[in-house]
Amino acid sequence: NDLFLMGEGGNVGRYCAYIDEAASGTEFSGNLVYDCGGSAVMCNENRDNVISDNVIIDHDDEPSSITVHDRFTLMVREAGLTGDFSAVKADKQYGEWKDLIDRIASDGGLRAILAERAPHLLNYTLDEAEWESPYYAMNTVATVTGNRFFNETGGSPEYSETLRSFGKYEDNPGFTLDENPLFVNPTRGDYRIREGAEFPDIRFEKIGRY
Repeated sequence: NDLFLMGEGGNVGRYCAYIDEAASGTEFSGNLVYDCGGSAVMCNENRDNVISDNVIIDHDDEPSSITVHDRFTLMVREAGLTGDFSAVKADKQYGEWKDLIDRIASDGGLRAILAERAPHLLNYTLDEAEWESPYYAMNTVATVTGNRFFNETGGSPEYSETLRSFGKYEDNPGFTLDENPLFVNPTRGDYRIREGAEFPDIRFEKIGRY
């Protein structure tokens, strides 16, 4: 929370924030990201991440968006349609989830702790009959809400059907850089907020130290 990520022309690298497979349950909220060379936020095939209330500014209209990989979800869906879960079960992440789910099932003390601190973990399953459920551990589930995108075209991210089926992807509009008097001179890269600017769509109280 409350981290400003800034770069020039993509010098910050491919991603401003990278949430890898081991980081399920991460929250990335209340950040200002601008001029990122690749995706502002990359969620790489994990689940239960919350990406919310960020302002993402990209003067050159590069992707600079929120990307959530859904290859595992596609793999699960294909397995459910064909009945062949062998490729899913051969995946390393499947084995990690199975170890965790088996441990939860066999350890009453752990279940008690999770019931208090992370009850959602008690719902996860690898039961093949539940492959269409968001609780099937290999499905990509994320919450992406309340983000604002500023770029040349006013575009906002689009997400695949598999992601929309299992997560919450809403209220993430895009705006052109010169559509409003929010910034001093965005076409010249001056993203300072104009004195007295009013823009109720941006939740400044959730960003940085406002």
